[in-house]
Amino acid sequence: MAGIFNRTFAAITMGRRLRYATATAIGSCFISLAMLSSDQALAAGPPRQIVLELYTSEGCSSCPPAEELVGQLMSDPDLLPLAFHVDYWDAQGWRDRFSMPAATQRQHDWARHLNGGNVYTPQMVIDGRHIVLGSDGPAIAAALRESLKALQTSPPMAVKATVGEGQVQIEVSGDCNPGSCDTYLVSYLPRASTNVVRGENADHTLVEWNVVRSLQKLDASTAGTSAHWQIALSTLPADATKLAIVVQDARSGGVRGARVVDLRG
Repeated sequence: MAGIFNRTFAAITMGRRLRYATATAIGSCFISLAMLSSDQALAAGPPRQIVLELYTSEGCSSCPPAEELVGQLMSDPDLLPLAFHVDYWDAQGWRDRFSMPAATQRQHDWARHLNGGNVYTPQMVIDGRHIVLGSDGPAIAAALRESLKALQTSPPMAVKATVGEGQVQIEVSGDCNPGSCDTYLVSYLPRASTNVVRGENADHTLVEWNVVRSLQKLDASTAGTSAHWQIALSTLPADATKLAIVVQDARSGGVRGARVVDLRG
């Protein structure tokens, strides 16, 4: 996958500040990710998609710029940005229709693992290795660069998935040394629009991207083995049209495999 080094994303990097067109829009400044490194070993791009998890809420006035950034990053096939809507903003005047307790729990788990438990919105986790402000373009770019380096020494797990006859067939194989791997199913809706009438974003229409609709942890697969699952489509939210299969190292949390399949036409 060479796309990550010859496409652009909406961020200013290396010492510049992220620029906004409005209080809820990312500015139109672009820089090639190829400028992040002169290392020829990285020039071929990642062997799999890099997973970016944004923790956000419709009730958070600081979140729309980060969500728009997700919308721009999702145009690069080498990246897999996912927007997890937390529920702890729901008592602040506006209930986020996409909020999930599971998203809040996952954010807390990441925060304990990566930065001593500090939780906020918008917060972004890059490939299970770095945690940054979700609207900070330079920080995201730096974390992507470090994740690319890590991929060179961490062979990805093979993830296969097919959809048919009302089921998703999933197979994960490969060496997950130095420990077992955890496999997660993340169903999501690529685009949504919400008219917010109360709370910090009152009187704004928010466009949201890759909105996570469900999160499910499958049973663990051990190093050096392959694992198979059959998931009924009926168990997934009806509005979710895509499914990400994300494999993480059970000890470090680092992502080891990722694949996306279409659930519905």
